[in-house]
Amino acid sequence: MKDLFDDFDWEDMAMIGGMADEFSDEERYRRRRGSKSEPDERKWDREAYLDPEDEFDFDDGFRRRPMGYQYSSRRPRRRPFEQYAYEVARGLKHHNDPMYGPAKRRPGPDKRPKNYTDSILYGVLVKNAHLVSENFLKLVCTIFYGYTDQDIDCLILDPAGNPVVDGHEVFSTFDRGSRAITMNLRRHFANALRVVEHGQTGFSIQSLLWVTMVGNFLHEFKHALDAYQTGYMDVVPREEQERTAGQWAAEAKTYLARQGHAEMPELSEEPYFGPMVKNFLEKVVENDSPEWARKQRDMIDAGIFYRNINAGIEIFSMQEFYELSYRGLDGDDYGRKLNDCLRKENELEEQIWNQEEMSEVAIKEAISNSHKIRVIHANADGTTLLDVVTPREISTKNYYLWMQADDEETGSTISIRVDRIQEIVFLA
Repeated sequence: MKDLFDDFDWEDMAMIGGMADEFSDEERYRRRRGSKSEPDERKWDREAYLDPEDEFDFDDGFRRRPMGYQYSSRRPRRRPFEQYAYEVARGLKHHNDPMYGPAKRRPGPDKRPKNYTDSILYGVLVKNAHLVSENFLKLVCTIFYGYTDQDIDCLILDPAGNPVVDGHEVFSTFDRGSRAITMNLRRHFANALRVVEHGQTGFSIQSLLWVTMVGNFLHEFKHALDAYQTGYMDVVPREEQERTAGQWAAEAKTYLARQGHAEMPELSEEPYFGPMVKNFLEKVVENDSPEWARKQRDMIDAGIFYRNINAGIEIFSMQEFYELSYRGLDGDDYGRKLNDCLRKENELEEQIWNQEEMSEVAIKEAISNSHKIRVIHANADGTTLLDVVTPREISTKNYYLWMQADDEETGSTISIRVDRIQEIVFLA
């Protein structure tokens, strides 16, 4: 198949890049000058596309909001092809590289592949862009392109467990001062493992990873949009900001999924998550092959997004999943059955997480008072155990929270996974 750019040489690409710069400079100049420099029939009414009653107003797939006359970011924001032409003309990309995302890895002079870790998507620096799929970078670029007033300076994809808030790893944060969104890839992976191991979810582990990544990015992106509004983050209570961002992210995710802008990639296309999921499942199945692990491997091999065997539901794409769920709200039988399954799964999952949080609080209280407790918990094969212990420490190991305690019967130190604790009783 003939490449689209086979007839282009470097001079052509340099000319295209120069034209892109010229067009973008002219556009920024026009915006700074405002509508006075334009005839009436060419004025851009920035408010024309806004519905003041609609918090999530899109026009032809993109948000239209009033825009300032100049950007505060140091990097010019170009449209996707303009950015691509700019990078090719300056040798940052090869013409066979994808328009969205970083350049592909190509051998350097030492015959070892270069690692392009950073990228610029519509004027926003993306750190560690090589760790996520092209689908995610394309979605991010689509959002940035639709919201040109977001004023984000950097998106950081962190594999080392950051950010941390109050001693706990969190999924993501938006820092107003640095205008940076930081996403904790390890926290997303740990959460997906815990959810599938609970055995209550109908999602495949790769769809859990994808949906939470998309949802958390949109959540922090909403905070970035709110920071654009003068005084909003200083006046509105934090709880209200979080509630609004959560609702907005859910609506945005539904819209993008139904339009086909947020389709889940293959697990093999996930540079960070793919190998970790594969290695984890192989290790679990090799040791004891629990039922939940076998189900997950079957779903991944078949490319299933969501499955509930008891309800007879099997869905292969995110677009189909959200479309059915949306139709269920309007009375569609199949969609309503899907939503009932999701509601039950969420209730059970919420109970599991609440139990773990209560166990953690009780253990910390026992540690602070050197108090003995009776613990009912399950081991790896599901057998229920009862131990009387004095807790000494809580720590994170291999994506799980563990309690180290002195066993009153043997006098030895034992470790118990906090999420396997069923009951804690304080002893006199």
